[in-house]
Amino acid sequence: MEAGRYIYGIWGKNKYPDVTINSKKLFHVTGSRTKIESDIELTRLSPFTPKNTTVYCFGKENFDYLENKGFNCKLIDSRPYIWDMNKEWWRHKLEIIKCGLEEKCPLIYLDWDCIAVRKIPDNIWEMLAKKERIQTPLKVYTQKRATWREASHRVIVEGCFMYFRENVASDIIKTWDELPDKWLDETVVAKYIDDINGGWKGEKDYCEKYEPYFQIPGAHRFYLTDYREPKYFFQHIKCKFVPKIVAQLKGGTKWEQIFK
Repeated sequence: MEAGRYIYGIWGKNKYPDVTINSKKLFHVTGSRTKIESDIELTRLSPFTPKNTTVYCFGKENFDYLENKGFNCKLIDSRPYIWDMNKEWWRHKLEIIKCGLEEKCPLIYLDWDCIAVRKIPDNIWEMLAKKERIQTPLKVYTQKRATWREASHRVIVEGCFMYFRENVASDIIKTWDELPDKWLDETVVAKYIDDINGGWKGEKDYCEKYEPYFQIPGAHRFYLTDYREPKYFFQHIKCKFVPKIVAQLKGGTKWEQIFK
């Protein structure tokens, strides 16, 4: 199996004069760059962050910032954002995935708060190749997200980790364009997977086809299932914990003491 590569993305800035103050997405909008700076630092400090990594950037300032941190970067657009930040915040993420898949090799997209906390196995690409061309864990929301289904409305995908073996980005973006709610990339990818699978057929069917063979514990609420293996290499870490972890590492605490 061909070895793949990992990608991250960045867009946005710290102040948005053209975004309404009463936006429900205020946490994301006002804290975008500030929020992920600690995540970026933890990713940089992790001894297990993969080397074959590219960061796709919106915004020349973001590009310079991450290149100075030692990351291999590609600039998509000199503007920090293109789509409506009140309504289509996560459309930038889909564009980043689209650009990454143009390299025509297997790809794992990681959010900055999805940290490699253990050694990633050498055979990860071979293992992922045993399931479908797109894989991402399940999560459960407190509110309904998958409104097109007759059941399991609160269960969609976890966007912090997405594996692709084929370039399906254009089809996912087409799904985005067709959905009335153009906010969450997770909702769109969940709808896309349901479509190619002939509908939602339950957790067992999903886990057998579309979920990675390992867990990604942490910030999100996992959809409780018996079909997920206990091993894990990545951890989704809540943003409120990250600055403390970074300070501990810079203060001399060993990685293994924090992530036992």
